[in-house]
Amino acid sequence: MKDVTFVWKRTEYRVEAREVLPLIAKVEEIVTLGELIDESQSGKIRLARLAKAYGEALRYAGATLTDDEVYEGMFASKDRTVIVLAMRTLTALMFPMIPPDHLQEDVKSDGKKKATGAEGDTSKKHSRRV
Repeated sequence: MKDVTFVWKRTEYRVEAREVLPLIAKVEEIVTLGELIDESQSGKIRLARLAKAYGEALRYAGATLTDDEVYEGMFASKDRTVIVLAMRTLTALMFPMIPPDHLQEDVKSDGKKKATGAEGDTSKKHSRRV
């Protein structure tokens, strides 16, 4: 695992690599990766549960905020719809749950796999920003 950095209101909160798995365990007490994927694909995203899970992750990383503040923050941006904000939260929650070496593999038309995204680029820093 690699370090994970969360951003909340322009402040970065970092979880060291050795603490990522315990963070995942805490978040999975609220919502699992499978549930996040199912909700995302069905469009039936439970925003309150997302706020609780994201709040747990932020507090684990050192933020001092409540789940209510996270929930309100999901609606703070006037130029985005609720679903876009929910997807941003889903992405932030999902990234620490997937080991970096397994992120976003695409299958080419010839059947060979290739890594894409930041984790496929070895020139990137060793900290994921979500």
